Amino acid sequence: MTTPKKLYRIKFLLFLSLAVVSPAIMLLRFGGAPVDIKGIAVTAGCFLVLAAIHGWKYRKTPENAVFYNISKRSPEEQLRVSRWAVKILPIMGPLMGYFTYRDLLVLQSGAVKSVSLWIPADLIYRNFGFWPAVLTWPVICGYAIIMCIFRIERAKALLGYRDNSNKS
Repeated sequence: MTTPKKLYRIKFLLFLSLAVVSPAIMLLRFGGAPVDIKGIAVTAGCFLVLAAIHGWKYRKTPENAVFYNISKRSPEEQLRVSRWAVKILPIMGPLMGYFTYRDLLVLQSGAVKSVSLWIPADLIYRNFGFWPAVLTWPVICGYAIIMCIFRIERAKALLGYRDNSNKS
């Protein structure tokens, strides 16, 4: 079974290997062309920083740590976490949708030949077009909000909240 400690170790080793392998790949890719040493150094440095962060998390995580599972938490904690998510997701969905809109608009205008997109948004753009791809993030966040609202209602029911709006 994978534990958080094991996962941090895997991530540490992954980023450490990427810090070593990515400069080699970038050097081989250029094949005689001028090499962007600064870009290679920044890439390797970013991977080293990520490796250091995960190495630190690996050392600090106890052996008996378990993954956070909201379903196994108390109703109070489920309520707190779900309410927090309902506050954050309406901001994140439109914000990420805006970034996707901006990137795809630049791509369609012909100013650039390619842009970096989240894989599901890219697949939706290729198969269904501009607006479905732009709306990918808002729709996913909307779905997550609906799921959080159901979790909030279930936690309230477990805690014995009463709807006082129907009093006669």
